[in-house]
Amino acid sequence: MCSSLFRENGIQAGDIVSIQFTVTQDLDALNPAAALRRSDCGMDISSCALFCAAEPCVKGSLQHVIRILVTAYLEQGTILKHIYQNGAEILRPDFVPQK
Repeated sequence: MCSSLFRENGIQAGDIVSIQFTVTQDLDALNPAAALRRSDCGMDISSCALFCAAEPCVKGSLQHVIRILVTAYLEQGTILKHIYQNGAEILRPDFVPQK
C-alpha cells in the first residue's frame, strides 16, 4: 500500500516529514511502521519519522483497516491521489476512480 501511495503521488524519501499509521484492533500480527521499514518500498525511509496508533473501536466499523497519513513536501498545486485497497474503497467511494 505504501509503495502505491508513494508512486502514485510522486513522493520521494526526502519529501517525507513523517508517516502516521492507524490500525483497527483486529490487526495485531505486525506493527505497520516495522513492516514498512522491513519492506522493499523502493526507497530508503530509514530517516523518516514513523508513528502508529490504534483506531477507535466503533461497533459496525470496517475491520482489517490500516490508514496512512503522510506529511510531505510536494509541489504547490499537486493533486493528491488517495489509495484505497482490498475493500477499503467503501470508506471513501468519492476518492476511488470509477472503472
